Amino acid sequence: MVSKLRLRRQKIIDEMSRDSTDHIVMDAVNYCALLLPCAEDEYYEYVTKIYPKMIAQEKKRHGWLYKLFPRNEMWRMPTMTAILLEEVGMCYVKGIYYATVVMVQAAIESLLRRMALKASLDPETKYSELTKKLRDLGMIKSGEWRSLKCLSDIRNPVIHTGKPKKYAMALSKAVVPVVKGNQIIKTMQISYDSKRAVELLIRFLHNHCACSVP
Repeated sequence: MVSKLRLRRQKIIDEMSRDSTDHIVMDAVNYCALLLPCAEDEYYEYVTKIYPKMIAQEKKRHGWLYKLFPRNEMWRMPTMTAILLEEVGMCYVKGIYYATVVMVQAAIESLLRRMALKASLDPETKYSELTKKLRDLGMIKSGEWRSLKCLSDIRNPVIHTGKPKKYAMALSKAVVPVVKGNQIIKTMQISYDSKRAVELLIRFLHNHCACSVP
């Protein structure tokens, strides 16, 4: 059984490797609507009763995300980008902020590497070098390049925590108080970073994946 599944998976990999044109078209707003569980789900109903504040926060984050998505717009993107985009939404709505930052860069990177193929660049080029080359070719704007660098600066300390400085930077986003209006608030800095990352992703998809559908 395992060998059959492995062979099937390998067949899919081989087919996808040869085909650089696989894409999926999705309605941005309808995608966002899928991120909240059905109110009729028994488990969801149970959790709502036990943890009403947690569910209220999830709905608040979902509402923010829903407003962020462009209206009357379809996106045509690589299948992998679409899969990762769904992961981004689920992580953010659930308040899993570190994972949100990581998944945002994964989604953008999956799209950048498809853009590299179109430009006859090596899709395995290092992320920082790839973004520069795409900028120089005019495939991404200078402002986008700066935003992508900012995203990388947010993401790297979260992933590469081996070095003491990066470990401290990642940890500080959860334990150092946030000051707003001369008052200390409970919101973690990483939640702000995750929102910035999601906003960047939505703008990038709007700029590069928006399409007209007959």
